[in-house]
Amino acid sequence: MAAPRPRDLSAAQQYGALKTNPLCTGNGALGRGKLTWMWQVAPSSLGRLYTLHVDFKEGNSPKVFVDQPDLVALAEGRKIPHVYSETPIQLCLYLPASGQWHGRLLITQTIVPWAALWLYFYEEWLVSDDWKGGGVHPGADDENRRPASDAMVYSDRRERLVL
Repeated sequence: MAAPRPRDLSAAQQYGALKTNPLCTGNGALGRGKLTWMWQVAPSSLGRLYTLHVDFKEGNSPKVFVDQPDLVALAEGRKIPHVYSETPIQLCLYLPASGQWHGRLLITQTIVPWAALWLYFYEEWLVSDDWKGGGVHPGADDENRRPASDAMVYSDRRERLVL
């Protein structure tokens, strides 16, 4: 008999982790099977301060948005790489259906540091006009696809950051 598959973390468990993690000190709201969390981060000691929020519904992938500053204005007319939308700015942090993120992972140990890393590469892109963050950008329809397998596939940068 095969061992039962571990359960995904609930919105309440994710919310508790967000509330106690000093890397994403902020505030939010918890509802039945969903949460919203807002925090601020500077991707480097010389970086801007960004206000972000994550929306999470059980059974779906977390969605991360940049609320401040206005990334479109900072981009000065250039198309921002690795976003699902520019109004509002929704970050593309990993390849959906690849196993990089699934419901058994904590948002605090994956999505939060990945968002900071994305902002680091965004600030570098503003200067160089060359996206050095790597990755493959799927279509908007792919953002909520669940992983096809439980294989954990991290880019080198993310593996060093998360582990």
